[in-house]
Amino acid sequence: MNVHPDGLRHGRQINPLAPTRMKRTGAEESLFDLDGRSLPVRRFARMARPSPACGVVSEGEMTYLGALPKRLHRQKPPIVLLTAALLFAFAALRVAGAADAEELQKQGIQKVNQYRDYMRRTGDVNAKLSELLSAQAPLRLSADAFLAEQNPAGAALSFLKLGDIERWQNHWDAARSLYSRALQLAKQARNALYEAQALTQLTRTELLGKGDLGAAAEDIRQAIPLATAANSQDCLFDALDEAANLEIKRGNLNAAADYLDRALALKDQLQDKSLAMYGYADRGHSQPRECSRTSSVEDSCA
Repeated sequence: MNVHPDGLRHGRQINPLAPTRMKRTGAEESLFDLDGRSLPVRRFARMARPSPACGVVSEGEMTYLGALPKRLHRQKPPIVLLTAALLFAFAALRVAGAADAEELQKQGIQKVNQYRDYMRRTGDVNAKLSELLSAQAPLRLSADAFLAEQNPAGAALSFLKLGDIERWQNHWDAARSLYSRALQLAKQARNALYEAQALTQLTRTELLGKGDLGAAAEDIRQAIPLATAANSQDCLFDALDEAANLEIKRGNLNAAADYLDRALALKDQLQDKSLAMYGYADRGHSQPRECSRTSSVEDSCA
Protein backbone atom coordinates (compact mmCIF):
# COMPACT_ATOMS: atom_id res chain seq x y z
CA MET A 1 0.00 0.00 0.00
CA ASN A 2 1.73 3.22 -1.16
CA VAL A 3 2.08 6.39 0.81
CA HIS A 4 0.75 9.50 -0.83
CA PRO A 5 3.47 12.23 -1.21
CA ASP A 6 1.59 14.60 1.06
CA GLY A 7 1.88 12.12 3.93
CA LEU A 8 -1.74 10.94 3.71
CA ARG A 9 -2.93 7.37 3.33
CA HIS A 10 -6.31 7.29 1.58
CA GLY A 11 -6.97 10.83 2.83
CA ARG A 12 -6.02 9.94 6.38
CA GLN A 13 -3.21 11.73 8.27
CA ILE A 14 -0.51 9.73 9.97
CA ASN A 15 -0.58 10.47 13.68
CA PRO A 16 2.97 11.56 14.58
CA LEU A 17 2.24 11.00 18.28
CA ALA A 18 1.24 7.36 17.81
CA PRO A 19 3.89 4.76 18.80
CA THR A 20 5.55 3.25 15.74
CA ARG A 21 8.19 0.66 14.98
CA MET A 22 10.54 0.26 12.03
CA LYS A 23 11.42 -2.95 10.16
CA ARG A 24 13.83 -3.24 7.26
CA THR A 25 12.72 -5.44 4.32
CA GLY A 26 15.41 -5.65 1.66
CA ALA A 27 15.65 -2.36 -0.16
CA GLU A 28 12.63 -1.05 1.70
CA GLU A 29 11.67 -0.25 5.26
CA SER A 30 8.15 -0.60 6.65
CA LEU A 31 6.50 1.70 9.13
CA PHE A 32 3.69 0.23 11.25
CA ASP A 33 1.08 2.15 13.17
CA LEU A 34 -0.84 0.81 16.14
CA ASP A 35 -3.39 -0.82 13.85
CA GLY A 36 -0.66 -2.93 12.29
CA ARG A 37 -1.06 -1.38 8.88
CA SER A 38 2.20 -1.41 6.94
CA LEU A 39 3.44 1.79 5.34
CA PRO A 40 6.39 0.77 3.08
CA VAL A 41 8.88 3.55 2.50
CA ARG A 42 11.81 3.61 0.14
CA ARG A 43 15.12 4.10 1.88
CA PHE A 44 16.04 7.78 1.81
CA ALA A 45 12.64 8.59 0.27
CA ARG A 46 11.90 12.28 0.49
CA MET A 47 8.78 13.14 2.42
CA ALA A 48 7.03 16.45 2.93
CA ARG A 49 8.41 18.33 5.92
CA PRO A 50 6.14 18.51 8.99
CA SER A 51 3.96 21.54 9.33
CA PRO A 52 1.86 22.74 12.22
CA ALA A 53 -1.30 22.14 10.15
CA CYS A 54 -0.82 18.41 9.69
CA GLY A 55 1.33 15.93 11.56
CA VAL A 56 3.33 14.70 8.56
CA VAL A 57 6.27 12.41 9.29
CA SER A 58 9.49 14.30 8.55
CA GLU A 59 12.34 13.20 6.33
CA GLY A 60 14.59 12.83 9.34
CA GLU A 61 12.16 10.41 10.99
CA MET A 62 12.03 8.23 7.86
CA THR A 63 15.80 8.22 7.17
CA TYR A 64 17.75 5.03 7.48
CA LEU A 65 19.62 5.10 10.78
CA GLY A 66 22.96 4.27 9.20
CA ALA A 67 22.82 7.30 6.89
CA LEU A 68 24.14 9.83 9.43
CA PRO A 69 27.56 8.17 9.94
CA LYS A 70 27.81 7.68 6.19
CA ARG A 71 27.07 11.36 5.59
CA LEU A 72 29.67 12.40 8.13
CA HIS A 73 32.19 10.09 6.49
CA ARG A 74 31.46 11.68 3.12
CA GLN A 75 31.96 15.14 4.69
CA LYS A 76 35.31 14.25 6.28
CA PRO A 77 37.56 15.71 3.53
CA PRO A 78 35.76 19.11 3.56
CA ILE A 79 36.01 19.23 7.37
CA VAL A 80 39.74 18.53 7.24
CA LEU A 81 40.22 21.23 4.61
CA LEU A 82 38.19 23.71 6.64
CA THR A 83 40.25 22.99 9.75
CA ALA A 84 43.49 23.47 7.81
CA ALA A 85 42.20 26.74 6.38
CA LEU A 86 41.27 28.02 9.84
CA LEU A 87 44.70 27.11 11.23
CA PHE A 88 46.39 28.88 8.33
CA ALA A 89 44.22 31.97 8.84
CA PHE A 90 45.03 31.99 12.57
CA ALA A 91 48.76 31.76 11.85
CA ALA A 92 48.45 34.61 9.35
CA LEU A 93 46.66 36.74 11.93
CA ARG A 94 49.45 36.11 14.46
CA VAL A 95 52.07 37.20 11.92
CA ALA A 96 50.02 40.29 11.04
CA GLY A 97 49.50 41.04 14.74
CA ALA A 98 53.24 40.83 15.41
CA ALA A 99 53.95 43.18 12.48
CA ASP A 100 51.33 45.65 13.74
CA ALA A 101 52.77 45.58 17.27
CA GLU A 102 56.28 46.24 16.01
CA GLU A 103 55.07 49.10 13.80
CA LEU A 104 53.16 50.71 16.68
CA GLN A 105 56.18 50.38 18.94
CA LYS A 106 58.43 51.88 16.27
CA GLN A 107 56.12 54.89 15.92
CA GLY A 108 56.06 55.46 19.68
CA ILE A 109 59.82 55.12 20.14
CA GLN A 110 60.46 57.54 17.28
CA LYS A 111 58.40 60.22 19.04
CA VAL A 112 60.10 59.52 22.38
CA ASN A 113 63.56 59.82 20.83
CA GLN A 114 62.64 63.04 19.02
CA TYR A 115 61.52 64.59 22.30
CA ARG A 116 64.64 63.37 24.11
CA ASP A 117 66.98 64.79 21.46
CA TYR A 118 65.17 68.15 21.43
CA MET A 119 65.20 68.34 25.22
CA ARG A 120 68.93 67.58 25.36
CA ARG A 121 69.70 70.13 22.65
CA THR A 122 67.58 73.01 23.97
CA GLY A 123 66.82 72.22 27.61
CA ASP A 124 63.15 72.95 26.85
CA VAL A 125 60.90 70.27 28.34
CA ASN A 126 57.54 71.84 27.39
CA ALA A 127 57.63 72.82 23.71
CA LYS A 128 57.41 69.24 22.41
CA LEU A 129 55.45 67.77 25.32
CA SER A 130 52.26 67.24 23.30
CA GLU A 131 54.19 65.23 20.72
CA LEU A 132 55.72 63.16 23.50
CA LEU A 133 52.31 62.42 24.99
CA SER A 134 51.03 61.29 21.58
CA ALA A 135 53.52 58.41 21.82
CA GLN A 136 51.67 56.86 24.75
CA ALA A 137 48.78 55.39 22.75
CA PRO A 138 50.86 53.41 20.23
CA LEU A 139 53.23 52.24 22.95
CA ARG A 140 50.39 50.99 25.14
CA LEU A 141 48.72 49.27 22.19
CA SER A 142 52.01 47.64 21.23
CA ALA A 143 52.57 46.46 24.81
CA ASP A 144 49.11 44.87 24.90
CA ALA A 145 49.68 43.23 21.52
CA PHE A 146 53.06 41.83 22.56
CA LEU A 147 51.56 40.44 25.75
CA ALA A 148 48.75 38.81 23.77
CA GLU A 149 51.38 37.22 21.53
CA GLN A 150 53.36 36.07 24.58
CA ASN A 151 56.32 38.26 23.65
CA PRO A 152 57.54 39.62 27.02
CA ALA A 153 60.68 41.19 25.55
CA GLY A 154 58.70 43.33 23.11
CA ALA A 155 56.31 44.38 25.87
CA ALA A 156 59.24 45.20 28.18
CA LEU A 157 60.66 47.69 25.67
CA SER A 158 57.28 49.41 25.30
CA PHE A 159 56.95 49.73 29.09
CA LEU A 160 60.48 51.15 29.32
CA LYS A 161 59.55 53.94 26.91
CA LEU A 162 56.25 54.58 28.69
CA GLY A 163 58.23 54.92 31.92
CA ASP A 164 60.49 57.52 30.28
CA ILE A 165 57.44 59.58 29.30
CA GLU A 166 56.21 59.64 32.90
CA ARG A 167 59.65 60.34 34.36
CA TRP A 168 60.20 63.34 32.10
CA GLN A 169 56.98 64.76 33.53
CA ASN A 170 58.19 64.15 37.10
CA HIS A 171 55.49 61.51 37.63
CA TRP A 172 57.74 59.41 39.84
CA ASP A 173 55.22 56.83 41.06
CA ALA A 174 53.86 56.18 37.56
CA ALA A 175 57.39 55.91 36.16
CA ARG A 176 58.44 53.53 38.94
CA SER A 177 55.43 51.30 38.26
CA LEU A 178 56.11 51.13 34.51
CA TYR A 179 59.83 50.44 34.97
CA SER A 180 59.00 47.70 37.48
CA ARG A 181 56.65 46.12 34.95
CA ALA A 182 59.37 46.31 32.30
CA LEU A 183 61.82 44.68 34.72
CA GLN A 184 59.41 41.83 35.43
CA LEU A 185 58.88 41.15 31.73
CA ALA A 186 62.60 41.43 30.93
CA LYS A 187 63.34 38.80 33.57
CA GLN A 188 60.62 36.59 32.12
CA ALA A 189 62.17 36.98 28.67
CA ARG A 190 65.70 36.55 30.08
CA ASN A 191 66.70 39.72 28.27
CA ALA A 192 69.74 41.10 30.11
CA LEU A 193 69.74 44.37 28.15
CA TYR A 194 66.16 45.38 28.99
CA GLU A 195 66.62 44.17 32.57
CA ALA A 196 69.71 46.39 32.99
CA GLN A 197 67.91 49.36 31.43
CA ALA A 198 64.90 48.92 33.71
CA LEU A 199 67.10 48.73 36.82
CA THR A 200 69.08 51.80 35.75
CA GLN A 201 65.91 53.80 35.14
CA LEU A 202 64.51 52.71 38.50
CA THR A 203 67.70 54.04 40.09
CA ARG A 204 67.38 57.31 38.19
CA THR A 205 63.73 57.63 39.26
CA GLU A 206 64.62 57.15 42.95
CA LEU A 207 67.39 59.77 42.73
CA LEU A 208 65.43 62.42 40.87
CA GLY A 209 62.21 61.77 42.76
CA LYS A 210 63.94 61.83 46.15
CA GLY A 211 62.97 58.23 46.72
CA ASP A 212 64.59 55.29 48.47
CA LEU A 213 68.38 55.50 48.07
CA GLY A 214 68.79 52.03 49.52
CA ALA A 215 66.55 50.59 46.81
CA ALA A 216 68.41 52.63 44.22
CA ALA A 217 71.76 51.22 45.39
CA GLU A 218 70.46 47.65 45.11
CA ASP A 219 69.02 48.29 41.65
CA ILE A 220 72.20 49.77 40.22
CA ARG A 221 74.31 47.04 41.83
CA GLN A 222 72.36 44.51 39.75
CA ALA A 223 72.26 46.67 36.62
CA ILE A 224 76.03 46.94 36.06
CA PRO A 225 76.82 43.21 35.63
CA LEU A 226 73.67 42.76 33.52
CA ALA A 227 74.71 45.59 31.21
CA THR A 228 78.16 44.00 30.94
CA ALA A 229 76.61 40.63 30.06
CA ALA A 230 74.37 42.29 27.45
CA ASN A 231 77.51 43.58 25.71
CA SER A 232 75.97 47.04 25.27
CA GLN A 233 78.50 49.78 25.92
CA ASP A 234 75.80 52.45 25.91
CA CYS A 235 73.78 50.59 28.53
CA LEU A 236 76.89 49.94 30.66
CA PHE A 237 77.94 53.61 30.42
CA ASP A 238 74.49 54.71 31.54
CA ALA A 239 74.51 52.29 34.48
CA LEU A 240 78.00 53.40 35.61
CA ASP A 241 77.07 57.07 35.23
CA GLU A 242 73.93 56.55 37.32
CA ALA A 243 75.94 54.68 39.94
CA ALA A 244 78.19 57.74 40.11
CA ASN A 245 75.18 60.02 40.55
CA LEU A 246 73.99 57.84 43.41
CA GLU A 247 77.37 58.12 45.14
CA ILE A 248 77.36 61.89 44.63
CA LYS A 249 73.92 61.99 46.22
CA ARG A 250 75.24 60.01 49.17
CA GLY A 251 78.36 62.19 49.44
CA ASN A 252 80.80 59.44 48.43
CA LEU A 253 82.77 61.48 45.91
CA ASN A 254 85.70 59.09 45.59
CA ALA A 255 83.37 56.21 44.75
CA ALA A 256 81.55 58.46 42.29
CA ALA A 257 84.84 59.37 40.58
CA ASP A 258 85.72 55.68 40.23
CA TYR A 259 82.42 54.92 38.51
CA LEU A 260 82.82 57.89 36.18
CA ASP A 261 86.35 56.86 35.25
CA ARG A 262 85.04 53.44 34.25
CA ALA A 263 82.22 55.04 32.28
CA LEU A 264 84.38 57.52 30.40
CA ALA A 265 86.77 54.76 29.44
CA LEU A 266 83.97 53.53 27.16
CA LYS A 267 83.43 56.85 25.37
CA ASP A 268 85.01 55.75 22.07
CA GLN A 269 82.79 52.64 21.96
CA LEU A 270 79.51 54.47 22.41
CA GLN A 271 76.86 54.56 19.71
CA ASP A 272 75.15 57.52 21.42
CA LYS A 273 78.06 59.97 21.64
CA SER A 274 75.99 62.45 23.65
CA LEU A 275 76.25 60.15 26.69
CA ALA A 276 79.90 61.09 27.15
CA MET A 277 78.90 64.75 27.53
CA TYR A 278 76.76 63.91 30.54
CA GLY A 279 79.54 61.78 31.94
CA TYR A 280 81.96 64.70 31.83
CA ALA A 281 79.36 66.96 33.44
CA ASP A 282 78.92 64.46 36.26
CA ARG A 283 82.70 64.19 36.53
CA GLY A 284 82.79 67.86 37.44
CA HIS A 285 80.10 67.29 40.08
CA SER A 286 82.20 64.58 41.69
CA GLN A 287 85.14 66.91 42.39
CA PRO A 288 85.35 68.34 45.95
CA ARG A 289 85.01 72.12 46.12
CA GLU A 290 84.99 74.80 48.77
CA CYS A 291 81.51 74.56 50.24
CA SER A 292 79.72 76.15 53.10
CA ARG A 293 79.74 73.84 56.10
CA THR A 294 75.99 74.30 56.45
CA SER A 295 75.24 73.45 52.82
CA SER A 296 75.02 70.01 51.26
CA VAL A 297 77.29 69.02 48.40
CA GLU A 298 74.35 68.68 46.03
CA ASP A 299 73.12 72.22 46.71
CA SER A 300 76.34 74.21 46.85
CA CYS A 301 78.79 72.20 44.80
CA ALA A 302 76.54 70.96 41.98
